[in-house]
Amino acid sequence: MTEDDLTPWQDSPLVKAMTTDGTDGELSGENAALAAFQASTHGRRGRGLVRLISTGATSVALVGLVGGGVAAAAYTRSLPKPVQTVMHEVLGPIGVPAPEPHKPSNPPNGSSGASAGDPVIPATSTATPVPTRSESPSTQSSPSARPSASAAKPAGGLPVGSASPTVSPSPTPSESPTATPTPTPTPIPTPTGPVGDPSTWSISSAASSQLVRVHQNVRITGTLYDASGQPVPDQRVVIRVRHAGTAGWQRAAVRRTDSDGSVRARLDDLMQNTVVVLGAGHGVHSSPLQIVVRPVLSASSTPSTDGTSYVVTVTADGGQPGDIVDLMKHTASGWERVGEAQLDGSASASFSVPAPKRQHGYVLRLPATDVHGAAATRIVLQPLS
Repeated sequence: MTEDDLTPWQDSPLVKAMTTDGTDGELSGENAALAAFQASTHGRRGRGLVRLISTGATSVALVGLVGGGVAAAAYTRSLPKPVQTVMHEVLGPIGVPAPEPHKPSNPPNGSSGASAGDPVIPATSTATPVPTRSESPSTQSSPSARPSASAAKPAGGLPVGSASPTVSPSPTPSESPTATPTPTPTPIPTPTGPVGDPSTWSISSAASSQLVRVHQNVRITGTLYDASGQPVPDQRVVIRVRHAGTAGWQRAAVRRTDSDGSVRARLDDLMQNTVVVLGAGHGVHSSPLQIVVRPVLSASSTPSTDGTSYVVTVTADGGQPGDIVDLMKHTASGWERVGEAQLDGSASASFSVPAPKRQHGYVLRLPATDVHGAAATRIVLQPLS
């Protein structure tokens, strides 16, 4: 048996129905269907012939068998459903439609009314239009089956049948990452300025020593406070001095307070008593600091030419011309002044001291004045005989 031999099915009711002449009802739309068919193939006869031949000799044989009346009935869906189904499967490539799906008159509640053989389109999906060509019975019985990639196309170039609509699944939303909370920074307090009007501030003062030898240095320190007693940083402070025996104040140094409100300065080579004051402006100043400078006395002795006495000479570094120097001797009743001399222009003075009969000690003393502090030195004299 060859591929185009229909002898085994010649007694089939389907083949008999296909090969019998159409009834008046089946041929009622023959003229209109033929006109539509001729219009759809006008100008494309060559291409239609090629497509018709490509479906195999069986299609050509069936067209010859059914004749014009059955073909017209097939184009108008006037054939019985089984026959229309076969015609569609065989002649679908040249435009024969599928039979109308069976629609029950009273579908049950909750049913969409589709027949068991028709594909069910989910209500929630966006379905493509129902294709003109029905799936083959084998495809309908297997929901997972897919149409062949080489689906036949009508003469117009558009596909006659298409696969059942595929519902694209909605993408599963990914979880949004939980944002890590940003820690709230601890607010930094805004620094405030010094409290109170500057005229209400105060400043302290101190010296490394308030009694020093002549030519020594003194370190001066001070601290500036606001009205609440807190140190005031970065403020200008002037250190002023007034030396004994001079008129007016002199600027010794200018400083700015540190972060703790403190200032430091050094006074070098002091020669006389000095008063120190720290000022911060606005009438604010420290209490006066009195620095007492003590002169340095040096003594020497020389025997007289007659050998009965000593010439004692004293020099006072830091003393002033005209200052009185006392010569003191220790007796049974205490210290007794036995002589005095006045400092000359070179701050020196001389004494004539009788030679003692035994070793004896003497004291040369320079009393304190407004310019300097008191000073003293000791000398020992030996018998000359």
